[in-house]
Amino acid sequence: MQKRLVPALLLTLASSFAPALEGKETEPGRPADFGLVEKAGTHLGQIDLSLSGDPDVLDSLRAEDFEVRVLDRLLEGLIVDRVCAPDASPARPPRPPQAPPPATPQIEVRTRPATYLFYFDQPHLTMAGRLRAIDLAREMVPRLIREGSRGILVSDGRKLETLAGPTSDAAALVAALNRLENDPTQWDSYSYLENARVAEVVDILDDRMGGITLAIARARSFQMEEAWQLRKSLAHLAIAMQAILDADPPKAVLYFADTLRSKPGDHYLQMFSSTLLREREDSRMIGDEMRHDAAFGELSLDGLLNEAAARGVRLYTVEAQGLTSALDASSKSLTGARGANNVTIPGSVRIRQAQDTLGSMAAETGGRAFLNGVPAEKMIGRIEGDLSCVFLVSFDPSGLPEDRPIPVAVRVRRPGVEVRSRGRLVIESEAARREKNIFSAFANASAAGADSPLRVSVVPTGMKDGAFSALIQASVPASPYPDASWEIGFSVVGKENVRDETAGRLSVESPGIPLVLEHETVFPRGPFEIVAVAREISTEQIVSRQVEGSWPDLRLEPASAGSVALLQPVEGGFRREEGVRGSGPLAVDERDAVRGDLPCALVSLVCRGRGIRGSLRVERLLSGETTVEFEPIEIEENGEEACVQTRDLVRAGALGVGEFTYEIRVLEGKRLLARGERRFRVGEPVSAESGKPRAE
Repeated sequence: MQKRLVPALLLTLASSFAPALEGKETEPGRPADFGLVEKAGTHLGQIDLSLSGDPDVLDSLRAEDFEVRVLDRLLEGLIVDRVCAPDASPARPPRPPQAPPPATPQIEVRTRPATYLFYFDQPHLTMAGRLRAIDLAREMVPRLIREGSRGILVSDGRKLETLAGPTSDAAALVAALNRLENDPTQWDSYSYLENARVAEVVDILDDRMGGITLAIARARSFQMEEAWQLRKSLAHLAIAMQAILDADPPKAVLYFADTLRSKPGDHYLQMFSSTLLREREDSRMIGDEMRHDAAFGELSLDGLLNEAAARGVRLYTVEAQGLTSALDASSKSLTGARGANNVTIPGSVRIRQAQDTLGSMAAETGGRAFLNGVPAEKMIGRIEGDLSCVFLVSFDPSGLPEDRPIPVAVRVRRPGVEVRSRGRLVIESEAARREKNIFSAFANASAAGADSPLRVSVVPTGMKDGAFSALIQASVPASPYPDASWEIGFSVVGKENVRDETAGRLSVESPGIPLVLEHETVFPRGPFEIVAVAREISTEQIVSRQVEGSWPDLRLEPASAGSVALLQPVEGGFRREEGVRGSGPLAVDERDAVRGDLPCALVSLVCRGRGIRGSLRVERLLSGETTVEFEPIEIEENGEEACVQTRDLVRAGALGVGEFTYEIRVLEGKRLLARGERRFRVGEPVSAESGKPRAE
């Protein structure tokens, strides 16, 4: 299954931690569930600036040369850092001898590469814009992704998908662009059909039999669709931005779109005279609704800009379709109906509204808007000029409002220096920062890979009423220090919808004890994803993991042998809905070694498909240094359920160090219908000194 980022998943899971964490377990000898431990800390406010002017003047700037006003308050005690790309400073002729340096030191230059997110908003790209956007990105990637800079490629088509990155390999990003160009799931006809939607409203207005009421109702339905599309696109962009929120500055989003408008559907509203919208009650009500949706779109865009302001992200917006004067030829005159604006409604109205939106997105974040066919070479030069050397102005935010946008003004007192800065500032509270860090962990769970210490396993248990059942375990390894406390949560996603979620908090007073959150759930047939996140409260360590799998469609398959879970008994903190216990079977991750000194259980689910007559035989074989066959199982045709759980036990000490394969075969007579296997490694025995079981 390809990676999916589901907005509902993020919203549900981030909010699910708090209510699921109430209550304590204080039974002696068992892990206790403690309250959240708050920590005192201070985050400096920070503004990233791009300065241009005489290089000698820029090199000689000091912190006192900067003036920052927030809410008309002059900030004191500024700290200024200068962050430059590794190759951003071209060699200049040596300077002539100068006077001794001033008592206040100049700003030290630090070298740091940039991070770029290339984002394609497919519903808001025209057909010409989509092709040109990919071509532009092909030119820009090799020039921007160098000297350690990293890039991420995200496309929002039928689904939101990360196609490549984060990576410093420009070739990998270009290869992803080539795949994107030929991927039919990553294009959307919404923008292409906009002219047809507008023409439909105009035709109703021009038809004297159509009626003004029908025309405004049709315009309202199209405007509702445009408003929904705006909110969806902005939500997806906010999710994709999570991948770079915690990256060090400079960081930028290159956003490719053509028809995104902060006032969705306002161009439909302009088709009708203000007199009509005031005089007729039905039209007045619809007009009020349209104005409300247009205003709500601006609020949605403000939320995205606040997110960018809080984490220092710049938006470089690109009108990908290029020069658009030819679109004006599609204008139509409204002459047939009373109450219509009897003037030409040109396509340029819609184009101008979209360009204004792209321009404001860039200006409010300190970026730039590239409109009307700006070539790639010029874009690269301006982006590199902005990000080659960024001045970071830090300050104590005490006394400033938190979690809401506030205006900021920056100037440099030295003459001949031009400042490019964002227009708003957001000081995040600790709670907001923690929540966004959790969002970021969920959004990037699939990128965690083998480095994540969080383990997620699915233990199949059966099938009832056509749905598969399983126990999900999410676990963090044993802590080397006492008083570890973890919040763990996960969501189950099937067919791009969140089907189930759970969360819990577990704490232990002693080191060496793993913590496990368990939850029983049901799955429909087909693919699924489980996205999990865990946060250690005292250290604020946040880890995530995404696993994918699929349940068989027994209408199409003669039989199936599902994935195999391998469980071993351990002492640990196990939490399920009914409470907390101090030991239990823990599924061993496929990346981890099995302990030979403990017994293990190999568990799977074997099913017969529809239309299969007679009984089926299930054979299991364990091979390694020796071969062990288990007693066959028969699945009868007249059984109550189509599936049976297999559970084969191996005693402690029976497996030596080495590689093993457990195989399941489902046979109809001598004909093989299905097969499954689990490969695992048995590690060296745990020393007596370690005392407690520990995941590797």
